[in-house]
Amino acid sequence: MTTDPPAPIRVLVVDDHPTMRYGLKVFLSAQSDMVCVGEAKSGEIAIKMCRDLDPDVVLMDVVMPGMDGPTAIARIRSEMPAIQLIALTTFGEVALAQKAIRAGASSYLLKTISTDDL
Repeated sequence: MTTDPPAPIRVLVVDDHPTMRYGLKVFLSAQSDMVCVGEAKSGEIAIKMCRDLDPDVVLMDVVMPGMDGPTAIARIRSEMPAIQLIALTTFGEVALAQKAIRAGASSYLLKTISTDDL
């Protein structure tokens, strides 16, 4: 009896910087157990895409123009509690990390993290 391999982890990338989104998308495409199902440049777009795409995981930038990451995280967490949310930022401020975690992020990672650790 053969078993099918597990479905890849479906990831939505949210960042206001196109280069960061591209880099994460390339990283995810190199992983055999993950797939980038979409990318968004704002919290507002991320919420809509979560409704439409139902990703397993969202990699969410914390500081973005318009709706910031923690606000989007809280909205996604309240509407779609099964989605895992990981906050990403260039800022190492404890207050930002606490805000993202209180909003519902599973973890908070600095963008300087190595691809192996990510």
